[in-house]
Amino acid sequence: MSRRQPSQNASTQKAGQLKTALVYKLKKFVFALELFEIVTTSCFSTLLKLSFEADISNFKASFLRLDINVTPKLHGAFSHVPDFHKRKRAGLGQFSEQSSEAVHPDFKERWAHYAMPEAHPQYGEKLLQAVLKCNSLHLEDKQSLKHS
Repeated sequence: MSRRQPSQNASTQKAGQLKTALVYKLKKFVFALELFEIVTTSCFSTLLKLSFEADISNFKASFLRLDINVTPKLHGAFSHVPDFHKRKRAGLGQFSEQSSEAVHPDFKERWAHYAMPEAHPQYGEKLLQAVLKCNSLHLEDKQSLKHS
């Protein structure tokens, strides 16, 4: 006696139901990611948007509906970032290491014009000259941005 194979139509229906259920369950993750993108633009750059508190609150509510663990970084974003913004009235980008790290390649290029061995008696003076030149170029860039 052979087992009766389910019809392809029944299998297709089950696959369709599974796909619908899966898509529904994943939608809340997509929604949370979309809200996180709003948070990043409202307060993680150098600018701080007035909506930052509502944006963080909306993301937090959406994330908590995912029923997954809140990581320490998310706890910081939910609980401490709003307080920081209220005190500083500035975006997090102004306080990140990224901008100071980004200056390394720029300084390396400038230092190439002044470089000498560390043991050289004029090393300190040349290093200072390179730093001053690099900084003055950045100040000139900021001044030209203000006047444009």
